Amino acid sequence: MTIIEQIYAIVKTLPQEQASEILTFAEFIRAQHLNAKESIATLDTSTHWFEVIATAYRLRLGEEIGSENLYGWLKVFDKEELSELIAEIEKDYRLVESEPAAWDRIEATIYEWHESAIALSSPELTAAFSDEIDEVLLTQK
Repeated sequence: MTIIEQIYAIVKTLPQEQASEILTFAEFIRAQHLNAKESIATLDTSTHWFEVIATAYRLRLGEEIGSENLYGWLKVFDKEELSELIAEIEKDYRLVESEPAAWDRIEATIYEWHESAIALSSPELTAAFSDEIDEVLLTQK
């Protein structure tokens, strides 16, 4: 049995969600080898996005990650939100070969989610966002 046949035999028994993880990982490996001559910045970006996705998958599956984890900020999100993050990044990743700007969108997505995590984990920011006393209705004159 070839390696491809072995992989297929395993993947066809997995639930769709886990098979999607295998596809994402395979695409990551393929991109690394196809773009072996890419710049270090792009390689850093591709490694960065993959680590974010891997951490999000681990958290979504209920795995604990330590506070020393570079992507521990993802812990503030619930499973549904982590799924949204993964979907956003994977959507742009699938366009990397045809659209170089996809890397910039991936970085922007990760940055925005990181900023949201900071806001969600800050009691001061949470209080400021939920404080209705200082709000001025747009319909008031």
